[in-house]
Amino acid sequence: RYFQGMGVGTVVCHPKMEQPIHNLMRAWVDIEAQKTPYNVKALEPDEMLEIKNTIYLRAFETHHTVPSLGYCVVEKRSKLKAQLQGLPQEQLVALKKKGEDITQTLEIPLMCYTGDTTWGSCFDREDVLNAQILITECTFLEDDHRNRANVGKHLHLDHIVQLLERSKARYIVLTHLSRRTHLAQAHRQINDAIKPEDRERLFLLMDHRSNRDRYNQQQEAFDTQGD
Repeated sequence: RYFQGMGVGTVVCHPKMEQPIHNLMRAWVDIEAQKTPYNVKALEPDEMLEIKNTIYLRAFETHHTVPSLGYCVVEKRSKLKAQLQGLPQEQLVALKKKGEDITQTLEIPLMCYTGDTTWGSCFDREDVLNAQILITECTFLEDDHRNRANVGKHLHLDHIVQLLERSKARYIVLTHLSRRTHLAQAHRQINDAIKPEDRERLFLLMDHRSNRDRYNQQQEAFDTQGD
């Protein structure tokens, strides 16, 4: 961050991981012969941190081998209450002067990141299922690795199939693919398991070439429509 002219970084974490992060950063002082400035912000599950203006970061509990959290970036919008819509402006002003709250706050889940986790109640959350972009892990793909996924508290491709049926995300990005899995093999297994209409929503974060090609195709289609 320093060499790129960026400000001091902030690490957001589970409260039980706050001290281990401090310990880790102290250990790097002797290795790098310098002290890197940083901040740590521990969040409890469902606690929110303001990023800027109406944009917030909400933590939620996930299920891994160590204390872990996922995060949703949420936009808060103020909207006139449904029962008051259509009323004259003068009447709305009068209600507000009486001290009545005439607006309601809507939350728009923009992006969700689960981090390492097993399948669990975190995937029942509305902010997770309704996020426009969902970034989650998928460590194991092979049929005979389902038990390994359960033991290591990771996700298997079977879970992604279930997630695609429930998530309203425009895009779902998979991370943490096992390094032993070749990308070509991963694509074959994913294509066999996922419906074609859902496959267009799914990206592998590690597959830079395919992601670039898909982006170029989308950009070309957008430019053509614009003309």
